Amino acid sequence: KIDFARDFVGNLGAHVLSGIAMPVGASVSNPPPYDEMEQFFAVSLADAAAFERALEAVKARFIPPGSAGPLETREYLGRKLHVFTPPGGAPSASKGFAYAITDGWLMVSVGSAAPLESALQGLHKPDPAASFWARGDVRAALADAPAGAFSVQFADLRPLFASLCALAVKAQAAREPDAAPLVDAAAQPSTEVFARHLSHVVTIGERRPGALVIQTSTPAAPAP
Repeated sequence: KIDFARDFVGNLGAHVLSGIAMPVGASVSNPPPYDEMEQFFAVSLADAAAFERALEAVKARFIPPGSAGPLETREYLGRKLHVFTPPGGAPSASKGFAYAITDGWLMVSVGSAAPLESALQGLHKPDPAASFWARGDVRAALADAPAGAFSVQFADLRPLFASLCALAVKAQAAREPDAAPLVDAAAQPSTEVFARHLSHVVTIGERRPGALVIQTSTPAAPAP
C-alpha cells in the first residue's frame, strides 16, 4: 500500500535545483522564443529507493507493464531514464518531459531529455571545470554570497531578454493578418544588443534573526 504523505511528500528533501536551458542546436546570439526553452529541476530525496518503489507502484496502476505508451524507459549511463513524448495530435504547445531517480535526487527535464542527460553525464564523469558554477562570471557574481544562504539564483539577462523578444515576435506572427502589430519584428534585438546594456542578476536568500532577507542585485553592463 502506498502512503502518499509518507512515501512521496515525506521523502522530499530540503534541496531544490532549477534552471533554464536552450534546446540542442539553438544559438546563444539569437535564442529561441522563451516558451521553447527547456527546463531542469532536481529535488533531493531522503530515501531514493523508497520514493522510486512508490512511484513505480503508482505508474503500474495506470500503465500496464510492457505496454506501449508515451512513457519510454531506457538505460542511460547506468541509470533508468524515463521519457514522456506527447502523443500525436496533442496541442502544439504540449511539451514532453523526462525524469530519473539517482542516488538521493529526483531529476526532471521539461522539453527534451537533453538537460537531464547532461546532468547524468556530470554524475557519471564529474568535471568540476565544466560546471555552471565554475563559470568565471558566475563565480565573480557569487563571490560575496553568504555561506549560510538558503537560496542562490543567477540569471544571464542578455539571452533571457533576447528570448522574451523572440516570444513577442512569435506571438505577433500568430495573430490575424489585419491585427495591429505588437512589435516591429524587423527590429528584434539579439543577445549582443542586450549585452550593451545588461549583464546578469543575482538573488540571495538569507535567514537573519527574526526575518528572511531576499536581496537582488545586478551590476552595470561592461563598458563598450
